[in-house]
Amino acid sequence: MASRAEKIDRFPNKILINVSEIQNLKSPRAEPLTIFLRFEYNDGQFSESGKFDVTDGSPRKVDHNAILGVNASDPVQIDDLGQKPVLVTLFEAQPKDKKQKEDKSTPIGQAILDLWPLLKNETQISVNIPIYAIPGSYLETQGEQNQPFLNVNVSIDQPLIPVRDQHNTNAVHITLEGLYSPPEGWLPGGTSFVYTATLPIPVNDDKETTVVFTNGTLRAATDVTNKQKRWPDARGIVTLNGTYIPGQIINEESIDDEQGDLHSKDDKEFRTNSEKTKPQVVWNIERRCFLLPAGSQSLHHQITRVPYLPVEIVRTATPTAPKGKKDEDTGISYHGIVYIETAPLLYPGATRLRGAYKIVPYNETEYKTKTKRSSNIIDEAMKIANQLFDRSSLNANKKDTKLVVDKQATAGTATSIPKKTFVSQLYVFLLDEMHRSLNKSLNIEEPEPVPPSRNTDAQLRIFALEAESNGDYLLAAHYYKQRLAQNSDKLRPWLDFAAFHLLVNDLIKAEECLKECLAIEQTNSTVSILYAVLNAILENNEVADLFFETATTEDSENVVAWTLYAIFQKHIGNEKNAQITLGRAEKLQRAILKNEEEQATAGANITVTPPISDEKREEEEKDRPVGEEKEEITKSSDSQLNVASKSRLSRSSRSSKQKQEKPKSVANEPTIARKSQDISSSIEIEKVTSKKSIYLKSAEFLLKYNIATWAEKALAFEYLANSGKDQQVEIALAKAKILQQDFASAETHITQALSIDYENVEAWALWGHVKYLQLDFEAAKGRYQRTLVFSEKPPDLHTVYIRLGAILLSEGNESSYSEAKEIFLRACRYQPTCTTYLGLGIACYRMNQYDDAEEALTEANFLNNQNADVWGYLTLICLQTKRYIEAEQSYKYAIKLDLPAGPLLDEINTVQRQVGFGDPSF
Repeated sequence: MASRAEKIDRFPNKILINVSEIQNLKSPRAEPLTIFLRFEYNDGQFSESGKFDVTDGSPRKVDHNAILGVNASDPVQIDDLGQKPVLVTLFEAQPKDKKQKEDKSTPIGQAILDLWPLLKNETQISVNIPIYAIPGSYLETQGEQNQPFLNVNVSIDQPLIPVRDQHNTNAVHITLEGLYSPPEGWLPGGTSFVYTATLPIPVNDDKETTVVFTNGTLRAATDVTNKQKRWPDARGIVTLNGTYIPGQIINEESIDDEQGDLHSKDDKEFRTNSEKTKPQVVWNIERRCFLLPAGSQSLHHQITRVPYLPVEIVRTATPTAPKGKKDEDTGISYHGIVYIETAPLLYPGATRLRGAYKIVPYNETEYKTKTKRSSNIIDEAMKIANQLFDRSSLNANKKDTKLVVDKQATAGTATSIPKKTFVSQLYVFLLDEMHRSLNKSLNIEEPEPVPPSRNTDAQLRIFALEAESNGDYLLAAHYYKQRLAQNSDKLRPWLDFAAFHLLVNDLIKAEECLKECLAIEQTNSTVSILYAVLNAILENNEVADLFFETATTEDSENVVAWTLYAIFQKHIGNEKNAQITLGRAEKLQRAILKNEEEQATAGANITVTPPISDEKREEEEKDRPVGEEKEEITKSSDSQLNVASKSRLSRSSRSSKQKQEKPKSVANEPTIARKSQDISSSIEIEKVTSKKSIYLKSAEFLLKYNIATWAEKALAFEYLANSGKDQQVEIALAKAKILQQDFASAETHITQALSIDYENVEAWALWGHVKYLQLDFEAAKGRYQRTLVFSEKPPDLHTVYIRLGAILLSEGNESSYSEAKEIFLRACRYQPTCTTYLGLGIACYRMNQYDDAEEALTEANFLNNQNADVWGYLTLICLQTKRYIEAEQSYKYAIKLDLPAGPLLDEINTVQRQVGFGDPSF
């Protein structure tokens, strides 16, 4: 729990890429050329510059900052920096026609930025990167002497690798040049096959990465081969020169300096003959693997334990199906293997191994004996290779051309058949071929139905929100995707997923989710407003205006829609329309207030409400109308752990009980509701908050969907309209600052709210969140405890429970464990999740209450059986209660689910040694 409590940002390390200017770029026309830059990494866009004009090739200032977020503690992300470059694509922005709603843009060039120096303890990189012409663009005619380039400065605040770990890291450079002297059977039709090589490299003791060299091609001995090393992952690179790693060239070396199977004088003639006169399969790819201390130690341990490194080579038919689809013609026609002896790398001063090795047919028995591995990695490698394979349209064009040529050959020459007759026959032939291809491609089997989940959509939504609050965005995305798999045709899962992407600032994915929402329900005003605001942020003003107009047309009584439309009009400088739209919003607001005052007066004339009992208050709490849907989760009224066992006896009736009853013991604890969802056909404004200003209502609506920037715009207008202090405005501003991770400003607004109302429970909870995110756990603990003292509970009570419990567990003393147990018990009654039961189980285990701990962990495992921490603590309980077989089984599950190296794994290994059972090095 402590390690999860520390997760804040999935990309804590920010790489600043500044493009200062562009040089030698000339406009092909008399008028200026309007261009912009798009930045992509790892097959995804992360930044885009504004538009600017260039004319005569003189230096043009750009000064655009692109920020790339990475997690330097994640070995996979660190490894990606070595093999995947940043792509900077140059687009020409063309003026749109009257009929077009959006500007057209055409890619004309692309530059490649290598971030490898950042892994070598550099914090500043200044380079000039050339812009390579995209085929078909006018840059092809500009010539290499006048090649345009970008001045780029890359910087990070501190080294990606901490100083204490720098001496323990390592870098592995693997270069695969080619396969020589192939079998004669490969030569006929050799171009219709693809050659792939793969080998495993350890990341840590439990994980390894599959290194894949794909796109190997069979070439004749007379073909000229470029000796420049290529990128292993060239996805997104659209220029030929861009596929080469800058400054990396394969140099000729003497055979005498090599290791391997073919380095003697007798082999020299054979190698020379094979390399100069025979066909060869060429890769010329360099794969750079950066190993963190755990990976470096694992590699050393593996070389010591198993001196042979297997390199598998396969020959497969060229894939013809699109990525992700099954291709029936890609069977493996050859599977060979090379055993590289890596023991020489352990010799003092040895850092390099180069040689030519014999390829032998794959034999499973020999493979297991030499490598001590249970199976090969070729299946995993082929999945990766299928993603990396370069599916250019050239092959398809060649096939179509061949069909036409074959038909022309059978039809005879133009002298024997008139040209019109030939064209008619060719048309009929191609039409038949098209129908045959369509019938083949559309004749697909029905996809297998998604297996039903044992968790309901409401539970998955709660699990996702909990993962968000814990900073575990990967797990949150997993739960959102599970919801979409169950209900892809429902609006709410897509809307929640859009809010999640807005939270992590992935605007492109958020836009895609909102498009899915519009496809499901085009007249939903909530979706229309969000899509309009998102396009306004992306500066697609025409699209934003269209959807604001749609929202106000479909729901003309919607105050929030009219208010945000007015803010948008001010944003684009249309003051006249802004005043008209704002007047409409204020008129609607006055009508709402007047209607409520009349209803309140009528109610007062009818009767005076006497004090109500707890039972009646509980019934009112059930029936009270709210603007957001509330999702009821079964809570237990018992205070002991046998609640878990009772609930486990009737899992099949869990959902029906949830709908039928709500225990009295927790009637005063409001059910948690997502801060972000309202999916009715119009935005419902809660009656109890109708006296809020139109700007505050709009800001709170935007904050529900994690749109902090525009919420601040609305609150700025609120300050202008009402200069007096308002605690609700201060709380809204604090929420916006927390979303932007500006914790100092958030704390200022929270203290302002508390100066107005010192008993504002939501302000105290937010203050605890700020301190928690600042890692000031002692201060967070005090504010969370004060929050729970008030009779009124905060709207995010579940998050308060989880974070307070995690802090108490991390303190590590008996009294804190007892208090943590009580907090997690309340959390389990309020909203049972895997995390609440896991925290309860940990607290009980630390207090040596093994039976109660096992019951809680079993319940946690029922809610999520993919949690490695749950299996880890079950392992400890089984070891302490001397159930060693169950302990070993739980331990294997924990390792299989990638239990990270840390205190929990160390504790398990220590207890295994103490009881004398289990393999700590499993």
